[in-house]
Amino acid sequence: MKIKIIALGKRNDPFLKEEVLMYLERLQHYIPTELVVLEPKVNQHLPISQIKQEETKFFLQNLPDQPYKLLLLDERGKGKSSIELANYIDSLQQTAVKQLIIGIGGSYGWHFDVFPTKPTLLKISDFVLPHQMVRLILVEQLYRAGTILKNENYHH
Repeated sequence: MKIKIIALGKRNDPFLKEEVLMYLERLQHYIPTELVVLEPKVNQHLPISQIKQEETKFFLQNLPDQPYKLLLLDERGKGKSSIELANYIDSLQQTAVKQLIIGIGGSYGWHFDVFPTKPTLLKISDFVLPHQMVRLILVEQLYRAGTILKNENYHH
């Protein structure tokens, strides 16, 4: 299985970008993972619901043609412990899922009416976090999941 993280937003903080790249590199040993950052060109003066709708449509237009499992990060999602995330990844690897797409939405979140089917939601934290920090937390947790599944010492 491969993982593709599609994040809507910008790449501003060089420190966070460097840390994300470090964990992405480590993660390749366990699960081939790619991070794509897309910057939707949406008029920020529109009503929030319209911004969410336009950004979500932009996200959907950038999904691959081949089959995939979609997991969206969202505050309404179910939180998982590191071990639960590792077990989720393992269960996907045991099935016919060839690609997991993990979506990180824009600053206002997702417009769920635009999705053709109800996506699976994952809450990364009860806190509100900057999107670039969410990328770092996500790739670190995916790396941690890989080490858990291989019974390595990174996770205590």
